Amino acid sequence: MKVQKDYSWLKGFNYVPSYAQNSLEFWNKYDGEQIEKELEYARRLGLNCARVFLAYVVYKKDPEAFCRNVLHFVRSAWEKGICTLPVVWDS
Repeated sequence: MKVQKDYSWLKGFNYVPSYAQNSLEFWNKYDGEQIEKELEYARRLGLNCARVFLAYVVYKKDPEAFCRNVLHFVRSAWEKGICTLPVVWDS
């Protein structure tokens, strides 16, 4: 399935998965399967840009896992025609 990527009109959203109360919990308990499912919901709604907050304290705890999870998120979103807007913060 080829996904059309037209970002001339952004329809964005702040993303925290349904299982998490905040961005710290999002990255600490990363669930790729659930995230892919929710990104598909966003695609069906016509949304095309997801803002996510990247918590430095989570990165500091396990840099490899954090980077792997961020990469999975970005790739999963891109496959669904959703761009990402990561925001770095230190909680």
